[in-house]
Amino acid sequence: MCECCSGEFEDLDALLRSLYEGAPQAHDEKEEGMMMQQQIELCVGGMTCEASAEQVALALGVIPGVKRVDVPAWQAAEVVVIADGNVSLSALTKAIHATGYSASISGTTAMY
Repeated sequence: MCECCSGEFEDLDALLRSLYEGAPQAHDEKEEGMMMQQQIELCVGGMTCEASAEQVALALGVIPGVKRVDVPAWQAAEVVVIADGNVSLSALTKAIHATGYSASISGTTAMY
């Protein structure tokens, strides 16, 4: 972790657990057949280093239904999430806001 972020995220795990405690779990794909997935592009402001990008990825990764999180380059402020079709877009932005960064949805694409 770099100097700008050291100590800033010590309680991130506890914060994220409290945000998503009791959140509905994604449906079991084996029980319902193949579930539609979606690709969600987010614009994230305030990331200043690789550690920032890692914290955003960790925050998104704990959301039920999120399958993959890619942060291609923190300098571009872009995050791509692959998730079940029923994942709440507001849950994604709320998780990013909880880490101290701004976030907005820049696009979604259905995947079959």
